[in-house]
Amino acid sequence: MAATTVSVSEETRRELMGLKHERGKGSVDELLQDLLVEYRKMRFHEAAGLFRERLSESDLDVEDLIE
Repeated sequence: MAATTVSVSEETRRELMGLKHERGKGSVDELLQDLLVEYRKMRFHEAAGLFRERLSESDLDVEDLIE
């Protein structure tokens, strides 16, 4: 895998290193990959919640959508 450099403040670097150790990750890259997965899951759950909310406001239910 090719590597690149990303500029971050010293404070951000300290926080990333702290999280890396706290979560037992071998590298900041591994930590960031995990954080990205968590972020995507969070966005998915937000979208699912919005979908459920809008579905409940409509005359449809889940059965209508899968037919």
